[in-house]
Amino acid sequence: MAEQRLNSSTIEEREEYMISPTGGSPTLRKAYFLRLTATSVKGPSLKLPFLTPKPQWPLKVAFNGWRDPLRKWRSWVQTMHSRYSSVWKDVGIYDAIMGSIYKIYRDEDLVFGIAERWCSETNTFFFPWGESTVTLEDTLILGGFSAVEESRRNLATLRTNSHARWLDLFMERGNVFEHEAFLSLWLSRFVLPGNHLDRIGSHVFSATIHLARGRRLALGPAVLSCIYRDLGLLRESMAASAELVSEDDSIFCLTLWSPLGLVKVWAWDWERLPPLQPEPNFISSGGLRVARWGGQKKSEIRNVRPAINSAGVTFL
Repeated sequence: MAEQRLNSSTIEEREEYMISPTGGSPTLRKAYFLRLTATSVKGPSLKLPFLTPKPQWPLKVAFNGWRDPLRKWRSWVQTMHSRYSSVWKDVGIYDAIMGSIYKIYRDEDLVFGIAERWCSETNTFFFPWGESTVTLEDTLILGGFSAVEESRRNLATLRTNSHARWLDLFMERGNVFEHEAFLSLWLSRFVLPGNHLDRIGSHVFSATIHLARGRRLALGPAVLSCIYRDLGLLRESMAASAELVSEDDSIFCLTLWSPLGLVKVWAWDWERLPPLQPEPNFISSGGLRVARWGGQKKSEIRNVRPAINSAGVTFL
């Protein structure tokens, strides 16, 4: 089987310096890599039925999965960090929790601009110079979500339709279940919000218990699949709204529940779209990647299509 993979025209084996997901110094070792299928951005563009540009899409989108930190969230994270940071590291959610204290401003123009190039059949963006996509590695490096897995009072008996109320109910109250309550809020607000805005969903309680007990869960694939789903829904809605020919037509409404802020960080952090990228915040060596963009306002460019089209030479 290994020989068959090596003989593939899409995979090659070579020695490169690799870094373990747990950190440490780079080590020279053999690994498998995808072969590049193109060495130049020159040539015919890939075919994708692009949408007709509109000054303003007749589409109202609620980005319910793109949430800002609550006012006292940073303080609660810092309090829990001193007690449970080792548990977070063991279960692979340390970076994701610490990254949740940063506000990533919504940028509908950027999301719409790259969503129009989304292909649901391949789960990739079709740019003029080639394909690219948000990968499981991106959810790990940029979002901090683990890609692999390894009688208390039932929190499900509590009911609240307010994340702020939940925070006030448990934060620094000396409750023995404070850690579970903290993780429930984090999962409901920043990772898997479900389909109820500002509610602590019962769907997160099982994951909460596993994480609190030190079991690693593969949150990355779940987050990535939700992002793929919502990008597909967004593009389909954009295509449908493009058929509207008059201002009297109804406006399409769409609610998205995935953390699409990760797509914005993906576009900015790897310097994929330099024309749309602001000056990043300074971070020390080993700092969180998302911290580079915390508090950064959206680009002043409203029509992002020309900027995306011109980014092929510098796209990484």
